[in-house]
Amino acid sequence: MQEEDVLKFLAAGTHLGGTNLDFQMEQHIYKRKSDGIYIINLKRTWEKLLLAARAIVAIENQLMSVSYLPGILASELC
Repeated sequence: MQEEDVLKFLAAGTHLGGTNLDFQMEQHIYKRKSDGIYIINLKRTWEKLLLAARAIVAIENQLMSVSYLPGILASELC
């Protein structure tokens, strides 16, 4: 991971988690700040991002289509 990538992650705030920690997320945490916010391990995030990108690229020429009924997407995001 390049320094430029780290700076982009930091600018986007992807390194900041919440104050609650699920046991399944423990392996992805770097440390906890004094205010209780968990810091996410950016190296591990980068590795998982590359894995996801490889999986997407491996799917050859398949159209992806998603349909949502009005109001459902908005209610899922809130």
